[in-house]
Amino acid sequence: MKSGLLIAVLLAAATPSLAEAPPRITPTRDVQVIYRFNGTNLPVTYNYRTATQQSRVEVPLLGWGVFEHQRSKLTQVSNLQRTVREETLAPAMRARIQPQNMQFQRQGQRSIAGYTCTDWLVRGNDGDDGEACLTQDGVLLSGHLMLPDGRRYSVEAQSVSYTQQIASLFRTPSDYRVVRR
Repeated sequence: MKSGLLIAVLLAAATPSLAEAPPRITPTRDVQVIYRFNGTNLPVTYNYRTATQQSRVEVPLLGWGVFEHQRSKLTQVSNLQRTVREETLAPAMRARIQPQNMQFQRQGQRSIAGYTCTDWLVRGNDGDDGEACLTQDGVLLSGHLMLPDGRRYSVEAQSVSYTQQIASLFRTPSDYRVVRR
């Protein structure tokens, strides 16, 4: 589920430069985006529901996760193990993904999956560097993250669909076992 968490962090971590107004970092309307992960044909599906301010990321075979933005709550679901794990982000992680704790530098514009986005260089206070291409309404179309240990992750939108996201998509299965840390 690290790839799911990566996308949630990328979506939450797009941040402003000190000289510019911050870009919108969460979608302003319901959307589904199908991404290609790390240049492979592995599709990663992202859904955002504005009514509940929830993001859902699904990786085939591995499972899916839901991030509740207002509560900073992450729920990870393993379809293989039929388990659910819930956690509230620790204050340090919450601070890490807040725009005021990062810097953005506008780079230009391009088109991905038929939509225009603005490229931003992103720098975190903890050494994470990345790039994000965000639409004006807050949808991530491309993201690259390089961690201080050298690991790299990337996503690029293959399709974008502005359709209503139903509440049941964000609910965990009631017959899965809850795992506690």
